[in-house]
Amino acid sequence: MKATAFGTTRYQFEIVTPYATQSVKPTSSTQKYAIETSRDDRCSSIFLICRLGETAIRTPQNAATTPSAVSSMRPTSRLGHHPLAMAIAFRPLTRDDLPLLHEWHQRPHVARWWTVRKTFEETENHYLPTIEGEDPTDHYVALLDGEPLGMIQTYLVSDYPEYAALIGEGEGTAGLDLLIGDETQTGRGLGTEMVRRFVEEIVFARPETSACTADPDVRNTGSIRAFEKAGFRAVREFVDPEDDELHALVRLDRPTGS
Repeated sequence: MKATAFGTTRYQFEIVTPYATQSVKPTSSTQKYAIETSRDDRCSSIFLICRLGETAIRTPQNAATTPSAVSSMRPTSRLGHHPLAMAIAFRPLTRDDLPLLHEWHQRPHVARWWTVRKTFEETENHYLPTIEGEDPTDHYVALLDGEPLGMIQTYLVSDYPEYAALIGEGEGTAGLDLLIGDETQTGRGLGTEMVRRFVEEIVFARPETSACTADPDVRNTGSIRAFEKAGFRAVREFVDPEDDELHALVRLDRPTGS
């Protein structure tokens, strides 16, 4: 169970009038953005995703939006306010994703923190049992505006008794690990927003789940910081016998009333 590496993007807005169109010019011409804003306390609004040079229509917050097949693209994120929040979604990992996932595992910023799988066969052997429903871990592809951003996984800690005993957690606790495949996308707050949305929409969608944990290597300060910004708190440290390294256990309890 490993978590890995995870910034600021500037935007220019041409403010027109309420419910009019606005030009959105991301600093990168290769990406789309969905940006949340509010004119005042009485008039919340959203921008639809747009490409460089296109316009985004500002619509009332209560306007209907089409939900994603896995995670709903709601106008606001109850747990976070990252400007790219609406562009992040999740779908289950499939066999067709394994070549890309294997490529991600070969990249230095991922391989530093994850179990090394040098051959594609090793990657297949690890992930196919979960894809085919033979392993209790659930893997998802994280999407940024419909394009693969990374992989994120969750599991019930109690399904892995030795690990549960190691970290001192049990029934009702879920585990979480993630990676961002492109190193240029790290350090921009995307890891934090991935965690926020995934925990809210998928992990805590199971009513029996009362808490979520992760166990980044203590040297992986970027990952620890991302979890803390998503509301997790460090509760203890332990040595993982899989790599003989010191890990920080971070934990987030289910919000009261949710």
